[in-house]
Amino acid sequence: MENTLNLILQELKGVNGRLDSLEQGQKALEQGQKALEQRMASVENRMTSLEQGQQEIRKDLAELKESHLELPSGLIDNFGIFNKSIEELIQDRTYTLNKRLYDVESDIQKIMRLQKIV
Repeated sequence: MENTLNLILQELKGVNGRLDSLEQGQKALEQGQKALEQRMASVENRMTSLEQGQQEIRKDLAELKESHLELPSGLIDNFGIFNKSIEELIQDRTYTLNKRLYDVESDIQKIMRLQKIV
């Protein structure tokens, strides 16, 4: 009977050792799961950040497209204004030159009349 009890005791120690081993394995699995959960949270944060960046890029692209469509009409308007300014400047200078030319011609005619009289 004592032998039987010793055998049972040894079996129980063996089972106890295996249970300890299983508990350690379970703890390692739990730690691994926590590490995976942390990594997953990190990946989710990165994904959220990437999605926000992508939305900003899409918004900027839409703004660029919109401004690109406005650019040609704005350029044409600006060229028209610029052209009008050049025309006004040319007209002003032409007027000034014509006035000077008229004054010179008038002076020449006066001189010629004076020479005929003298």
